[in-house]
Formats: sequence, structure tokens, C-alpha cells
Amino acid sequence: MAKFSTGMRDAMIDGSSAKALLTGCVMRIYEAPAAPADADAAETGTLLMVLSAGGTGAGFSFDAVTGEAALVRAAAQVWKTDAIGANGTMGYFRMVAPTDDGAQSTSAVRVQGTVGTAAGADMMVSNADVVAGGPWILNYFRLTLPTA
Repeated sequence: MAKFSTGMRDAMIDGSSAKALLTGCVMRIYEAPAAPADADAAETGTLLMVLSAGGTGAGFSFDAVTGEAALVRAAAQVWKTDAIGANGTMGYFRMVAPTDDGAQSTSAVRVQGTVGTAAGADMMVSNADVVAGGPWILNYFRLTLPTA
């Protein structure tokens, strides 16, 4: 299950919606033997790519799935990078504000999850291996808030 940072949980308790908090974020995907312990911890591993709306650096938009406590990629957006930064195997992702410095923080809004090709990964991809320089597109994204 994806992990929500203290900053995100606190903002939701204070009345902000998950959709409002994550709109404008980008997604960083890392190669790492293991993801950080939680979304508050500093980023680890090799940064493979940063996905943004249209690959322009612009933040994401979401559509809400009413009755399912879920957000999906806005149908009108393409989440991509035009150039993967390094060869590697995707291990985890972080959805963050473009200005997030990746350091330990209990106030930053973040969502972190594992990336893999099998059931059990928070974000499933058809092939987790990437090659530097090439483009990469995330065709579908759904984030469901936990029930407990």
C-alpha cells in the first residue's frame, strides 16, 4: 500500500482534499534495493526519471472516482518524461511538489510506493527496466486512499 507523508496526512486532517494536495505534483521514480522506510524519509537510490504533465515539468491533474475514494490521472493529461536519466530497474516512486528537495521532512506533501511488474507492487508496470535517454509514459495511474 502506498505511504502518505505526515505533511499530507496533517493537511488532510486540517481539511484539504487529497486531490487538491496532489494537483501540481510530479512523480520521481528511483532505482533502489529498497524504498525509504516512509514518505517522510530522505529519498534514496538513483533517480531514473521525473514524470510530469506532458513531459514539460508541469504538475499533474487528477479526476476523482466518486464512491471509490480514488484519484486517477486526468484523462486529458499524458504523464511522461522525454528522457530517462539513467539505466536501471524501477524500485519506488514518490509523488512530490516540483520544489521538494528530497530531504527528510514531516511537512512536505508526498506519496511513496513500490514499482514492479507483479501483483503486490503499488504501481505495476509492464517492464521495470529502463534505458537512459529514451522517453517513458505512464498510461494509467490510480491512487486509492486506504480504508484503515
